[in-house]
Amino acid sequence: ALISQGQLTSKLGAGLAAGDSSWENYQIDFDVDTSQVACSFVESSNSVGVRLKDFDHAYWFVFTNCNAAWSRFAGGVDQGASSLFPETTVASVKGKKHITIKVEETKMSAFEDGLQLSAIIDTNFRTGGIFLQVEAQTYYDNFQITLLP
Repeated sequence: ALISQGQLTSKLGAGLAAGDSSWENYQIDFDVDTSQVACSFVESSNSVGVRLKDFDHAYWFVFTNCNAAWSRFAGGVDQGASSLFPETTVASVKGKKHITIKVEETKMSAFEDGLQLSAIIDTNFRTGGIFLQVEAQTYYDNFQITLLP
């Protein structure tokens, strides 16, 4: 990952981990431009991992320029088998958008420009940090994490 014109981007897929294993309730906000990103979910897709224990133990909000979904694996596929929560797959056709991920108790919700895209309720992972997977040619700005009570 690198900073170009004040925004986070990557020439190749890159990932960044942050946070603490004790985090339980938090909100992640950022602006993102996915205009140059393909529509299909692949292992290098843009995603935000929450309640991260390690790469294979987290909830992932995966998004492209065309769609978004929650997954148990970054990119939405685990060795060729989809690990998406199918009921959370939604269309997302806007290239520049503000994404909010809210993690409270057992519920994880994703919002685009203030409108809820989807949510999951699951009790497998109750705490953990975050991981940002940056697909090449995607631009992130104004990234902020707020711990919630």
